[in-house]
Amino acid sequence: MFNTDPIARFTATPGGGAAPLDVWFDATSSSDADVGDELSFSWNFGDGAQDVGMTCSHRFAVPGIYRVQLTVDDGWGGTAGAYLDVTVSESARTYYAIVVGIANYYENPLQYTDDDAWAFANRLLQSPSMWDANNIVLLLNRDATTTNFVAAVNAISAQATPNDALVIFYSGHGSQWGDRAPFDEADGMDEALCFIDADMTDDGLASVLRNVSVGQLLVLVDACYSGGLIRGQSEDASASVSIGVGLGEDLVRDPEITKDLGELGRSVVVISASADYEYSIEWTNFGHGVFTYYLLDAMTGLADVYGNHDGLISAEECYAVLAPNVVSFTSSIGQVHHPQILDSSIGELIFAK
Repeated sequence: MFNTDPIARFTATPGGGAAPLDVWFDATSSSDADVGDELSFSWNFGDGAQDVGMTCSHRFAVPGIYRVQLTVDDGWGGTAGAYLDVTVSESARTYYAIVVGIANYYENPLQYTDDDAWAFANRLLQSPSMWDANNIVLLLNRDATTTNFVAAVNAISAQATPNDALVIFYSGHGSQWGDRAPFDEADGMDEALCFIDADMTDDGLASVLRNVSVGQLLVLVDACYSGGLIRGQSEDASASVSIGVGLGEDLVRDPEITKDLGELGRSVVVISASADYEYSIEWTNFGHGVFTYYLLDAMTGLADVYGNHDGLISAEECYAVLAPNVVSFTSSIGQVHHPQILDSSIGELIFAK
């Protein structure tokens, strides 16, 4: 029996950029003329790391030129190889943030939500190699209007590049009501963030953020019902990744064609304090909302200690630490709420050190 060697081909997206660089590798264009051969794929990324599978992602943490090698095996002794060079440059990513905290509502004021925002912005500035105070817009109380928020997004979008990152943090009231046009909520409810002058629905917020010209977008929301910003219908609230009709899905949905997450033009992570049917509480002894308290705790470095120990703090590492802590504490006081996450990032989304 004559066996034909397979043909190895793959793409790397992106093919280069600033460190840390997440790259999506896709070998689906590889082929074999022999009908019925089951191909296996092994990768060597040139930095000591390896992986298997037709598609995979890899983070290059250090600048350099890496020869990525793919080996395709047909299981009958036939193999083929292909390689591409990935160039990783010194980090040129600019980090932007819009940090919103509203306690002084005209009705139903809160206690610590403005403190949440101030503390989060201050924690970002403890990573001076990543964060510049001029790139952080802090909107507290009466300054936290929808007009100011949209203006801040537009100003950042006008100067940001696809290599840059934007972090949105919101702490304040959240609300929900029956779905309004466009009727796109699986649970029949629109969720909203309550700015000082008006509410902004998940649809409205997605519309503002969808076209912002950054490659990475992180949205952190400490508000009641905030899980509805990620999905439209509740599933098991203990799930680590929840995807549905809401702000998060709106942000990662391509308007023309459905794409796999690895093919999206940017990485999006949305983390909420609670499920779409739950309150998000403050706690006097913490001086913060419970979600923000454990987020700040994770950002001290605890997230990386329990993560991959690379000296960087990612949204995913923070979620892995804060979610069980929030659930455990709020359960102990009889007011349980479950943080939720939508993650379309290739690799981890880094936002602090």
